Amino acid sequence: MAYNGAVSAPAPLRIAPIFAAPFASAVPAGAAELNAELAPLLIARATEAWRDPAAPLDPGRFESRPDLFQWPEPAVARLREMLLEHVGRVAAELSGFGAAEAAALRLQAKAWFGLVRPGGAVPARQHAMASWCALYCVQSTDAPAERLDAGSLRLYDPRLGNAYLDAGNGRLRMPYGHGHFGARQSPGQLSIFPAHLLHEIAPLPESCTRPLVYVGATFRFALAEGA
Repeated sequence: MAYNGAVSAPAPLRIAPIFAAPFASAVPAGAAELNAELAPLLIARATEAWRDPAAPLDPGRFESRPDLFQWPEPAVARLREMLLEHVGRVAAELSGFGAAEAAALRLQAKAWFGLVRPGGAVPARQHAMASWCALYCVQSTDAPAERLDAGSLRLYDPRLGNAYLDAGNGRLRMPYGHGHFGARQSPGQLSIFPAHLLHEIAPLPESCTRPLVYVGATFRFALAEGA
């Protein structure tokens, strides 16, 4: 049966993006100055004493214990406030919270830092018991021109596992289209997305000379006592 694109009496259609996933990004003010303090601090602490014991031993990457937000250094305190502010704004704007509702919310968060070394990557993962995830780039790598996706953040479309694709749905426009999503990591780049989304950091070629340094954090919200 051929479809000619014409219908004698078309009914009005209402189309809604029922399963859209939000992705927020920004380069916060003062990021360059903050990173100038954070990068040497985090690189110096990428040692066994600070390693997350639950993280696999991998010469291509390092991941710290998830207690970064408890560090006393002023730069870490500024980082914590910046991440809390931006994640709170995303949740409030997308949920339509009024001022009173937003004031009654309390954020619970844990954060860690990581290094991806030449030849390394962060395998695909997702985070349970959290509503939001944030990834902040402290130092980018020096990717060669032919590998500009090196060290990029990749997010995987959760619908593709059981989606049948053909000529009728293979090229839908956003936000309906199927496909994975990538975001290059440059210093100061902050990415915020639902914690259930499967994501990874793409491999760095062996030819890179400096590691990618990032901070990861997960968040969940609770109402203030008595609210």
